[in-house]
Amino acid sequence: MSSEAETGTIPKERYLSPAVAAAERERLWPRVWLHAAALDLVREPGTFVTVRLGGVADVLVIRGGDGELRAFHNVCQHRGRQLVEAPRGRLQQLRCPLHHWQWTLEGDLAHVPERDAFGALAEGPIRLPELRCATWAGHVFVHLGEPAESLAEWLAPLTDALGPYGLEDYALVDQKTFELPCNWKTVADLFNEAYHVAAVHPYLLGMVDPSSLAAVTHGPHCEHTFTIGRPSAQADPVEVTEALEGLLRDNGADPAGLDGDARRAPEVLRAALRAQGIERLSDDELTMGRSWMLFPSQTLNVYPTNAMLHRHRPHPTDPERTSFDQLTFRRVAPGDERPIPKVSRYAVDEIEGSGKVTEDDLAQVLAVQRGMHSPGFEHLRLGRFEVAILHMHATVQRYLEP
Repeated sequence: MSSEAETGTIPKERYLSPAVAAAERERLWPRVWLHAAALDLVREPGTFVTVRLGGVADVLVIRGGDGELRAFHNVCQHRGRQLVEAPRGRLQQLRCPLHHWQWTLEGDLAHVPERDAFGALAEGPIRLPELRCATWAGHVFVHLGEPAESLAEWLAPLTDALGPYGLEDYALVDQKTFELPCNWKTVADLFNEAYHVAAVHPYLLGMVDPSSLAAVTHGPHCEHTFTIGRPSAQADPVEVTEALEGLLRDNGADPAGLDGDARRAPEVLRAALRAQGIERLSDDELTMGRSWMLFPSQTLNVYPTNAMLHRHRPHPTDPERTSFDQLTFRRVAPGDERPIPKVSRYAVDEIEGSGKVTEDDLAQVLAVQRGMHSPGFEHLRLGRFEVAILHMHATVQRYLEP
């Protein structure tokens, strides 16, 4: 990286090298809090989620019969078989399919067929290996090692900034998982900058102003804020675009209230949001998007009535494969019933179905990963609009130091 804080280079080996991926598995992933599930998926006793985190652990997050939420390594202690194969669901007990060893929802060994045959090996308190698990604002996080700080301490900057939004009232409505042929950092990089918006998403310039973007680092994390409901200087200031109409409808506003003039969008948007009882946000926050890079591999985008979380999960052995999750949330008014979320997985290399904006993003991500293999390319050259990428990589490197 150069001596200038706002510019720098990143060698392409970080996106291609098995040795770099191995170092991350050893020194990065076991030392950070990682998003494991939306709390909506594990609210009732017996509900569970399985997820691979950090490329090093198959994790089972489950609500016990006692109401406690726990996380375990998803592996039977008899012969090492994966204990639960389904990505989510509800169980009365945990039973290994191989020999029917049974475990309680709280992780205790409950039954061993022909138990006498194991002697002392099946005696005493035997439990599934447990991981640190904690919740924050409707989300479940897991730590794969011994945390240096609590989840509340780790996410304190987000709590301070996002507290007025009441994220606990944002319900999961949709979760999609895509298996991508790229490094986790390749996809994380794109969601950590808005420099690409004018080139890749010109259809958004009538409702978002990339020039309003401000980036601020908070420890290992970074927040971007930007104005929504206001056309970019590169767009016609009066034209009401399809994207602007969609933004208003998504937030309960009638585009007819613009009277054909996009300059009225901020006031129309604010009036609609106030009418929905959103009082804790300032006028500026009602027309603001907030995008948090949760170090190292999550991006949380928050708006007054909705949010989207992207998770970039590395493959256990291949540095050029990533599980990419897109979780969509919608604010639910007090007293209203929370929707049943739709959860889906897509075939390897398939990106259609993620929505136009994300599809366009992922197409660029895959092209970047292919380009990394060119002998004519050595390193990324990053400028001041990409400071969040520089910050994330610099922080990763500090974790990887022996």
